[in-house]
Formats: sequence, structure tokens, C-alpha cells
Amino acid sequence: RMRGVAVTALRRETVARNANLSQSVPTKGRAMLLPAMFDNLSLLSSRAVGALQGRAAFRITHGFATRTGRGDVGTGASNLDESQFHAQAERILNCLADTLEAAELDCLDDVAFEDGVLSVKLSDNSAFVINKHAPTKQIWYASPISGALYFSPSAPSWTWNCAPRGDSSTELVDVLREDLRRCCPEEELPDFVECQGAE
Repeated sequence: RMRGVAVTALRRETVARNANLSQSVPTKGRAMLLPAMFDNLSLLSSRAVGALQGRAAFRITHGFATRTGRGDVGTGASNLDESQFHAQAERILNCLADTLEAAELDCLDDVAFEDGVLSVKLSDNSAFVINKHAPTKQIWYASPISGALYFSPSAPSWTWNCAPRGDSSTELVDVLREDLRRCCPEEELPDFVECQGAE
């Protein structure tokens, strides 16, 4: 399970006053979720780093966000069996990792799949992070092209789809392929056909 660090403002002040930032970042009692996997603070925005370094402005607690304000983040209220979710999420993430490893793309520095998190680091220091998120029974996706997307399963086909994005594809495999095509325009990319749908 991917756990996060919820940073909750204790006062209705700006982070700038406490974190010595050049720009004001109003907190207004809101919380933000930062993945605990960020060992390297250079992966966080300067505002997030400033917020974490602020003196007494924030209380940091470990746990899961229960409210995001985004309509595309699941609630976990699905009738989907939890063991089915884990099995199918592991299957597709393993397949994506294996397919990327086998492709030996020059634009990729590293592909790692561990503890339900698929990390794909590119040669330009950007990265994709794709992980299963059990509380919402979704696969969460972050890329340098599409940003953050949330994919829910549709049984019995076991395709993973996000909220509509205009004319863009909504299936996880297609979104990853499109984003990689933009990141690696010179490469011949795998089609990920073996990763689509149920086995």
C-alpha cells in the first residue's frame, strides 16, 4: 500500500511567513497529501518543500487522505472484492513493468516495481509513478505529461479507465503509451497488448 504524509495547516496563516518563501501560499485550513515515497525532496515542488520545512505551521501525520476534493478519486465504496482488486492491479502493474524492461528503451534510466509501486525514471530525470491504491480500489498514475490520473477497474474485462479527458484515451495502457510516445519520440515503443484486459 502506498501511504502518504498528510500535511494539515494548524493556523489560517500563510506558509510564506513560517517557511521564508518568496511567494505567499495560503493554507486556509486545507490539507495536501504528499507521498511518503519521496526520499528525494527535489521531486517535490518548492512550495511543498517549503511547507514541510516551515516552523510549527504544520502537523505531519501518516495515513491516507480521506477527502481530496477531486471527483475522479474513488471513495473505496466499490462492490469489488479486495482480493480481486489486488490480484488484477498487481497483474497489470507487473505486465507494464515486464514489458518496459523487455523493450530496453534508451530514454528509460530505470524501471522498478516494488510493493505495488511501478517507478519509471527517464533519462531527462523525469519520472512516471503508477501504483495501486487499496482504499479507493484504484490505480493512481503520475506522469510528466498527463499529471495525476486515477484509474478504476471495470470488471469483468479488467480494463482500468480514468475520467474522460477530452479526445484523449481513458484506458491506463493507452494513456501510458501516449505519454511515453511524447517523452520518447525517437523510440519504437511496445504496444502493451498483453497488458490490456483480463488474462
